Amino acid sequence: MSGKHCKHYLFNYTVMKKVILPVLAILVLVGCGKKEQVKEQLAQVKVKTVQSSLNSVPVQLPAQLKGKQDILVIPQVSALLNQVLVQEGEVVTKGQRMFVLDETEYRSIYDNAIAQLRTAELEEEAKKELLSKNIISEHEYKVAKNTLESAKANVRNAKTNLDRCVITAPSNGVVGNINYRQGALVNPQISNPLTVVSDNHIVYAYISINEKVYNNLMMKAEGNKERLLSMLPPAELILSNDSVYDIKGHVETMSGIIDPNTGALSVRVAFDNPKGILAAGGSATLQMSFDWQSIVIPRIATYEIQDKTYLYQVHATDSAAIINSIIVDTYRLNDKEYIVFNGLNSGDTIVVEGVKKLANNQHIEMLWN
Repeated sequence: MSGKHCKHYLFNYTVMKKVILPVLAILVLVGCGKKEQVKEQLAQVKVKTVQSSLNSVPVQLPAQLKGKQDILVIPQVSALLNQVLVQEGEVVTKGQRMFVLDETEYRSIYDNAIAQLRTAELEEEAKKELLSKNIISEHEYKVAKNTLESAKANVRNAKTNLDRCVITAPSNGVVGNINYRQGALVNPQISNPLTVVSDNHIVYAYISINEKVYNNLMMKAEGNKERLLSMLPPAELILSNDSVYDIKGHVETMSGIIDPNTGALSVRVAFDNPKGILAAGGSATLQMSFDWQSIVIPRIATYEIQDKTYLYQVHATDSAAIINSIIVDTYRLNDKEYIVFNGLNSGDTIVVEGVKKLANNQHIEMLWN
């Protein structure tokens, strides 16, 4: 190699050693720094792998209480109300006198019917004797006989209307509001009944359940409603003073027809009421506990958008973890936990904290809870 070329080589080597190599070193360090910075920017998120387990799920629903029979007491004749013989809230027995209407008109009609009956009886007896002597025809006697039967029918009708002036309790029960007072003119077409007698030795609690709950129950019973009713647990009634009624009830009927306006169906739960503690027309909270094979998650693991509940499911690889939002069907177990009915499987991993700070398809650093 000539001296000139040797000097050129030495110069290039010197430049590379003193300039280019340090620059490359700086670039490598900067690149490594950026990688560390990217890693540091990954959100550290608490995650958990969920498992299905048998959980007792208390379900509380508002209930409307009604007597076994709520019978409207309505007059069958038109007249003035003369006497009110019962008080609101009074316990009455079947056949007990409750109201007395003015019977003047109906007494007169009855007396007149009796008089016509007497006349018809005399006429029939006379015609019968004449017929026996062949003085009159068979037809004339039948006319008298029919007149007598018509008179008897008039007496029966008049007596029925007269008796209707005394209104008695249609069943054992408790008297509701009395809507009319002495001196009021009442008739069968009145807008409100005189009162209501509630037979409340058995009280029905009516609740509504939504379509989702109904479908879950029917799936558990394999579509057999009779099996479903037999599977349902006893029910408790929480009264308005927060006390628990000491007799448990049982579900008697379930309508099975979903109201298209509300998306719910009606369920009737029967409670014995021997002491009369439960009052028809009242309200309470009905509670039933179901054993469900289900997944329990913390409420803070979810968020809501337009009445739908979401959570973040974690998809982990060897190098990264990505979260995806999914819709789940939940039921409130308590103040801190949800039961998940649909949308999540045993063995799935989810984010359990800080969901409001995350976004769909975001990379995260997992912190196992």
